[in-house]
Amino acid sequence: MDPVKCGNYLKTLRKEKGLTQEQLAEMLGVSNRSVSRWETGANLPDIDIIIILSEYYDVDIRDILDGENRTAEHHAAERSNEKMLAEEKEVIVKAVEYGSEKERGLARKVFFAVLAGVAALAVSLFAALELLDNAKGSGVLLFAGVLAFTVYCMVLQIPQSHRSTYGYLVTLISGFAAVIVSSAAVLLLFFASGNYHNYGIAGLFYSLGMIALVFTAAGLVAAKLIKKKS
Repeated sequence: MDPVKCGNYLKTLRKEKGLTQEQLAEMLGVSNRSVSRWETGANLPDIDIIIILSEYYDVDIRDILDGENRTAEHHAAERSNEKMLAEEKEVIVKAVEYGSEKERGLARKVFFAVLAGVAALAVSLFAALELLDNAKGSGVLLFAGVLAFTVYCMVLQIPQSHRSTYGYLVTLISGFAAVIVSSAAVLLLFFASGNYHNYGIAGLFYSLGMIALVFTAAGLVAAKLIKKKS
């Protein structure tokens, strides 16, 4: 704000009204010296005086403060800019809120994926412990399960559309679910009557077949879910 420029503008407005400094001072209830100091830029009117002057001269308060008569189009442009800035600010705030909500949703999904992984690991370890009296069979079972899970994750993530946060989560959760189901199915065979039964090579083939079947079914379901989402 330039006091001299503001004073010159006040002087111009007064002269346009055809008033002397004495007449304006009398109307405002101030001294002639106060009006003179305003118009030279030595001092500025109080805000209540500026409001009175803006109404009397029929100009915008901002015109008086800036010391120039800006057009109505200029004021409209300023208001439009202010509105645009307010709208942009609102969009930014909403974008930040959306991002935060999305991060919270992702954190919940990751949490459930971790829980599913822990459950799958627990079931696999339980299956291995139950089959320890057949060390060779339990070793083959664990190796087959790990291999199936690894291949499953690699194959399911080959399509480009599957390489997303949602795709990875579905792959992991469905893979963990397949580990749990296949381990439970194998245990059901060997402990169908509550006691361990060694079915030899037939039981081993059953175990490998069950693992392959469960992971294939899980892969089909997961691929369908990912394709539907994308």
